[in-house]
Amino acid sequence: MLRKRSPQLFKILSILCFLFISSIAYSQALLVPIEDSIDNFEKSNQSKLFYHDGAWWVIAQWSDKTWHLWKYQNNTWVRDIAIDSENKSRPDCYMDSQNNKLYVSSAHTSNHRFYVVNYSNGSWSIPEGYPVEILDFSYSDDNVASFCVDQSGRIWIFRIFESVLQYVYSDDDGKTWTNKFALGAKLNVPEGLTDAVAFTEDGVDYIGVAYAENTASGLDSHFGFLLHKVSDPPIVWSSEKAVMGQFPDVHSDNHISALADTDGSVYIVVKTGGSSGAAADNGLYVRKNGTWRRYVVNSVGGWTRLSLAIDHTNNDLYVFGTTEGTPAYGVYKRVAIGSEELLDGLPQEIILQNGEDKFNNMSLPNHPVDETTGLMVAAQNKTDGHIWSGFLEINERISAIADQSFGTSPSDFGLVGVYPNPLKQDAITAGTHITAQMLLPAAQSANIFVYNMLGQRVVTLTDHVRGQQGMTQVSWNGKNAAGQLVPPGVYFLQVQTRQYSDTKKILILR
Repeated sequence: MLRKRSPQLFKILSILCFLFISSIAYSQALLVPIEDSIDNFEKSNQSKLFYHDGAWWVIAQWSDKTWHLWKYQNNTWVRDIAIDSENKSRPDCYMDSQNNKLYVSSAHTSNHRFYVVNYSNGSWSIPEGYPVEILDFSYSDDNVASFCVDQSGRIWIFRIFESVLQYVYSDDDGKTWTNKFALGAKLNVPEGLTDAVAFTEDGVDYIGVAYAENTASGLDSHFGFLLHKVSDPPIVWSSEKAVMGQFPDVHSDNHISALADTDGSVYIVVKTGGSSGAAADNGLYVRKNGTWRRYVVNSVGGWTRLSLAIDHTNNDLYVFGTTEGTPAYGVYKRVAIGSEELLDGLPQEIILQNGEDKFNNMSLPNHPVDETTGLMVAAQNKTDGHIWSGFLEINERISAIADQSFGTSPSDFGLVGVYPNPLKQDAITAGTHITAQMLLPAAQSANIFVYNMLGQRVVTLTDHVRGQQGMTQVSWNGKNAAGQLVPPGVYFLQVQTRQYSDTKKILILR
């Protein structure tokens, strides 16, 4: 609701708001190498990062090839307890913060190992009896296993081996394990990658395993999702491959990462193969209330080794990946949950960049983040041979320009519509203008400005122009005060009179 206010109060609040919005929801990433680490981080279906007891932790290899926990403090990483001594291990982590217990599922080219690591009074310890070896459950060609812990405490580990999706599970905190079970029909391709999530939907507990068959010449590779109700016997699963569908004109590649939100939504990000034209190089599957939808993340300039994060402070979804070629950057897109259809048009932002270095295999936490935790990512730097991290602060995104409220407004004032919105930048280049319709209660002076996300004025469309009572419209050519096209992003169009103000958001897509 728009409210009546004095010009002096508006000026003071506007200044304060502009100062605040300069620290909008996300600050520039802090880039930190993990000194003396080794860059073995395959692949992004595993999570090697978590937040616990007020700090970020990562599991990474030390220079002696032993896997350690490292703690992030004072903008550096400090090595802590040794976990796994095997060079070819690829650990995946799940932190049970409520019980101060870290689970580590360590995939290996021979026998898989499973660890429990307890946390007490700032210290970690591995209890007697761990690690536990899981025989005949190895990985090959970097198609590492994934795991999850369901709501009953049962632990599941998944892999694809010789065209079969297989799993083992434990009901006693990983002390003993079942034999292998085959899950679903035989796949089209011998190799692939999995990721698993636990979620609750309408009061019912589930786990789901997403899979991506590897691109193979002459074979039709697919993405899929298998669902298990936790209260059912462990061998009862259903396939949702048919209802989730495939992206048109492409086949799957073995790049996949899944993440579940606390509302029961499931997100799966993938890389495709064989794309052309407007097909999806990277895609996003979203499952809400049992219904699947597909969205294009990148139709051109696709990324590799993708992963996901959920920000609960701003209800945003992050999609991360690394660019291909040299240099290769760690990049991401951020979108409001529920607006995933905008992803393809959004510009990518860089979080990991160091000269001509090549980053790959980004790892993210498998839990939501917020303004308390911030957002930490880590990835291989293939150029210098170490793991590097990037940290983004998260602040509540309050629009300092939009939705200002200063008193009750008349029903015959405001911005009625802004169109076309969103608008692609190439349409602006071709001459399309953005038109704003505003309603004035009387003939009076009006100012119309465009601001960017930092609260900076981009251009003044009208300055003390006398508007007529009723409907009036003004257009913007997508250029700043210097006559240059503005970059893709979020902008705010604001109309001001002596008594009232109204603002609409404009989205310009890549």
